[in-house]
Amino acid sequence: MRIFILAIRNLLSHGFRSFLTSLGIIFGIISIIVMMSIGEGARIKSISSIEAMGIDNIILKSVRNTASQAVAEERGILKYGLRETDVKRFIEFDNIRSVVPARKIRKTIYYGSKSYNFSGLAVTEDFSKLLKLRVTMGRDIANFDNEKKKRICVIGKKIKKKIFQFKDPLGLYIRIGLIPYQVVGIIENRYGIKTPFGQNPDEMIFVPLDSYKSDFSFKGLDTSINTVVDVEYDLIYLKVLHTKHIDYTAKRAKRYLEKIHKKNFEVSVPYLLLQQKEETQRTFNIVMVAIAAISLLVGGIGVTNIMTANVFERYKEIGIRRALGAQKIDILVQFLVEAVTISLLGGLFGVLFGVGGSIMVSKIVGWPTAITTTSVLGSFIISVAIGVIFGTYPAWLAAKLDPIKALRSE
Repeated sequence: MRIFILAIRNLLSHGFRSFLTSLGIIFGIISIIVMMSIGEGARIKSISSIEAMGIDNIILKSVRNTASQAVAEERGILKYGLRETDVKRFIEFDNIRSVVPARKIRKTIYYGSKSYNFSGLAVTEDFSKLLKLRVTMGRDIANFDNEKKKRICVIGKKIKKKIFQFKDPLGLYIRIGLIPYQVVGIIENRYGIKTPFGQNPDEMIFVPLDSYKSDFSFKGLDTSINTVVDVEYDLIYLKVLHTKHIDYTAKRAKRYLEKIHKKNFEVSVPYLLLQQKEETQRTFNIVMVAIAAISLLVGGIGVTNIMTANVFERYKEIGIRRALGAQKIDILVQFLVEAVTISLLGGLFGVLFGVGGSIMVSKIVGWPTAITTTSVLGSFIISVAIGVIFGTYPAWLAAKLDPIKALRSE
């Protein structure tokens, strides 16, 4: 303990110079903590959104392409996408737990005399579970709604607010096209998950798939492109039994669709996206830490510089201590402890300002940040390492001084 107190006294005797020397370490540690917290925050946010899509899901989406558009111009109807035959085929696949289809609602929504262009999906009862939607009022779509082709609907909380304002919507009717559907539930998108089309379920209407298929043919006017389209299913979710075989299952589904539908589909696998994102994030963190390490290198050079200057300024002190019986190892330890002390103090202030900087970035800029124990403890370890690595040469230089020459130096 005495040697640390002595080290602090010696550093305080040149306080301003010691402070300037520690700045490189302080800024290096700040950079590491802030960059790692930003990277970790971004990683948590992106990975949570991918995981929310379901890492045991394969998502198939119907898409329009140039070829199908050309056929539409020639025949006056746009036919593309996933069909009922695909659903039946996927059920026969190995490693498939369930198949969940969905279809866009391509009809105008009415309440009273007002019309709305809300997005909607015709779904089965499993769809809400896929998107982890929570029922806040009433109930969700159930199997018996599809079996009995009930004309009911579940609406997002933002639609409730926009259409019904302060009314209780349960039991009231909205019209899809000309057909009335009774509101039986309100859902909330608590995890912020969007559909594969980028829609927020809070701003959508959901109806039983079989009810919608019974009321409306596959053909209908898509007002977004002002063209009659013939699409059976816009989405099909394949929930797998074993994620370790999900890549094979996805490739098999893609090969099948390529034979049947050419290029009128997209396949996305959240599990594979998750792996890719984690790999990209690791690379990002390595690059960010490498950039921050440059500041630490500059700080380490500063430590070597000031400690070397201390050796030459304290020749007489070293000579007196050697003359009074101090061994080379005592001089080496004294100067090494001083180097470690200045690095540790820089690391301590760097951690404090780094944590504060991460919080400020989150509050002011709005970026998600996450301060990890690894970054904080790692900063202290790096501080000690800098003191040892860059303080060894000056300490060795002081220890090997000839005490006679040192006493004659002044």
